[in-house]
Amino acid sequence: MPHDDQVNDFRVGGWFQEETPSTALMPYRPRVPARSPADSERARRVLLACGVAVVTGVAAIMALILTGDGEGGDVLGPAAAPIVFPSYEPLTPVSLLPPPASSSAAPPVILPTRTLPVAEHTTRPTPSRSPSAATTTKAPVVDLVAGSRVGLEIAGRPGVRLRHRNFVARAERITTSLDQADSIFTVRKGLARDSCVSLESVNYPNYFLRHRNFVLRLEQRDRRGGELFERDATFCPARTGDGSAVFLESINYPDRALHLRDDDIVHLDQGAGTAFVVRVAS
Repeated sequence: MPHDDQVNDFRVGGWFQEETPSTALMPYRPRVPARSPADSERARRVLLACGVAVVTGVAAIMALILTGDGEGGDVLGPAAAPIVFPSYEPLTPVSLLPPPASSSAAPPVILPTRTLPVAEHTTRPTPSRSPSAATTTKAPVVDLVAGSRVGLEIAGRPGVRLRHRNFVARAERITTSLDQADSIFTVRKGLARDSCVSLESVNYPNYFLRHRNFVLRLEQRDRRGGELFERDATFCPARTGDGSAVFLESINYPDRALHLRDDDIVHLDQGAGTAFVVRVAS
């Protein structure tokens, strides 16, 4: 149709231009300004503070729940009973030594000591004693004869003799057969000097009383060159003034003699000596 041709002519000729989208219909997008580092740090602190507040609040609520004791009872059930560990008393040390003498025994008497010239080896003045002690020490004098078995009683202490225990010489009251065996010695000629004596244990043959570190001990004789041992185990007896007891002096320490100290252990002390009453061993 003519009219249709006109219309087509209008399109072909370009009478109608293609419409472009209007900018007025585009959605609005506001421009967001760039965030500064200070703003970012401030925001991070705010978030951190909020997180701490939330955690604190939750912890407080949990604490109230755990410690609450309302009508409904504990929320988490009854608290567990505290664990009580048993206490242990320290072990009482066990002594390997024989039991002490009974309380009915006579109390020990501390003997007086004295200082004498070194060269005196014949007689010594009688040490001072109480009258009762002097009467008890009047006993037949027994010489330290080589080959005899003797016991050395402490002057002024009847029944208390020199004995070895744990291989240390000490003075104790003899109450048992073991005590008696430990207090008997065989007199030998001095290992280092014939004019003096050495004391060999009866129940420990070849064991002699010798001083070491100035303490009297019971030790085995060493025959492979024991010159020091022989001198330490040789003692020269010197009688008291009344002849009822003897002092035992060391030959390698002439200014020292066997001395019973307050601990009832025999030492080799200077300027002091304990008198021993020689008894025949039964």
